[in-house]
Amino acid sequence: MTFCAPLYRDTDEATSHIRHMGLTERLFALESPLARRACAWMCAFRALAQWVAVAHSPEWPVPLVPQGVLHTWPSYLGGMNGFILRAGWREALARLDTAGADVVLADGADDRVPVPGRSADLAAAFPHVRAVTHPKAGHDLTVSYPDWCAVLLDNAPGSSRQA
Repeated sequence: MTFCAPLYRDTDEATSHIRHMGLTERLFALESPLARRACAWMCAFRALAQWVAVAHSPEWPVPLVPQGVLHTWPSYLGGMNGFILRAGWREALARLDTAGADVVLADGADDRVPVPGRSADLAAAFPHVRAVTHPKAGHDLTVSYPDWCAVLLDNAPGSSRQA
């Protein structure tokens, strides 16, 4: 199961999509001198960075937000380059489908991170893939609608909580 997965075809699609999400993403989500300096500042001033993050994202739960600035530049870049920009997900999804593993791709209707329609296209292409969309959620799907997500997890094949 995935929640709000950034499933981009390749690095070019990922870079283009991220740049079109908004000013903050354009300035800080990709490797740039400004992003590198901002990350260095967060590492040098962790406590202050945590308070700035809370002020910048009042819609998120206060205990959760400070955790978002506890990364380092190598870990951030490794995650971005290794998981989001690399796009090795399609082969993994194909192997899971061939093995008969059920996969649920859950998105929020107002999430700007996933490519619109990508999860539905994958569900149409792979028999063991199902796409579901929460009608009001954004990229904060798991935080804003945890009960909805829990139901998906509870109903997943092999769930120990499945009735």
